[in-house]
Amino acid sequence: MTRLQRERQLRMRLLICCGVVLVLSGLFAAPEIRAALGRRQIQRDMEAELDAARPQSVPERQAAGGEAEGQEGTAGDSDILVGENAVVEPEVVREKKTVYLTFDDGPSMDVTPEILDILKKNDVKATFFILNYGEKSIPILERMVREGHTIGIHGYSHDYAEIYASEDAFMNNIQKLHDKLLEDVGYDARIVRFPGGSSNTISEKYKKGIMKKLTKRLEKEGWKYLDWNVSTGDAEGNNVPSSQLVKSVKSELKPEQANVVLLHDTSSKQSSADALQNIIDFGIENGYTFCPVTEDTTMVHHKVNN
Repeated sequence: MTRLQRERQLRMRLLICCGVVLVLSGLFAAPEIRAALGRRQIQRDMEAELDAARPQSVPERQAAGGEAEGQEGTAGDSDILVGENAVVEPEVVREKKTVYLTFDDGPSMDVTPEILDILKKNDVKATFFILNYGEKSIPILERMVREGHTIGIHGYSHDYAEIYASEDAFMNNIQKLHDKLLEDVGYDARIVRFPGGSSNTISEKYKKGIMKKLTKRLEKEGWKYLDWNVSTGDAEGNNVPSSQLVKSVKSELKPEQANVVLLHDTSSKQSSADALQNIIDFGIENGYTFCPVTEDTTMVHHKVNN
């Protein structure tokens, strides 16, 4: 065998050995390689999911909303910043230990001004769901607006037979009072409280199923409606002792929720005005915040029964 032939044979053997080594390495190493790649892919997927779930920071939300880079941006009313870059819906934070004092069936010429005086003294804002009123009541309504209270619509009429006769009858009832209030005071009231609440069953006497239809129609047409989850008991009769009203509120207030308190400010509800200072004192002493209802407030709704 010549030298050249021996070199060729040696190179061939070397190539064969290398090939065998590569094949054997691939067979033994492939599971580990595949496992490593699989673990890396899982890690990447998890990182992508976490990144998608992470709340956007203010700059990220501005960019997502098309806000130009370099423009000043602040957290709007719909966001509360907690810690760095964390965004929490306002209701999650703001509604806890909150009291919304709401007064129905006014305004009256005697009790309503007394209630406004107490609210002003304590720098507390409230919400008044009004009925039709006379010209003499306009200054009271103007005062409500001037002092930062919210005016809601209870209805031009409180006559169940009239307002719950049909959907259109109810809608006309609230629209009529809305338009009057807008003309007299320049106030655009968009929050409604159903006479009897959305859970009332007396409406079934006049129109079966009307409450289910009205609750949907109100929201569809841009209104909001509010019930209550704390009752003073002043709707159960006139001249209910103020101490009893205060006791009811104390027993029903809950720190973990938005507390919408039902009160009345008609002339026959003097004890409601008498109880107000004690209710406010109790709330403040126990760390509650008093706020007026706005369109951004989470609406408390009853279960609809008709």
